[in-house]
Amino acid sequence: MCGLLLDGLGALADAGGVEKACRLAGHAYVTLRHENPQQARRFDVLLHRLSRRLDW
Repeated sequence: MCGLLLDGLGALADAGGVEKACRLAGHAYVTLRHENPQQARRFDVLLHRLSRRLDW
């Protein structure tokens, strides 16, 4: 399920919703960080990759 969400967030960012994708990736990270750190790390990586594309 996380893979599907990661793909969706990438598509959202590619469609111009970089900030929204970053916010959602951050929320996913916070939700998973204690119960599933491995999956949380995937969202952390995505968040850092996408944050370079923010224009503010």
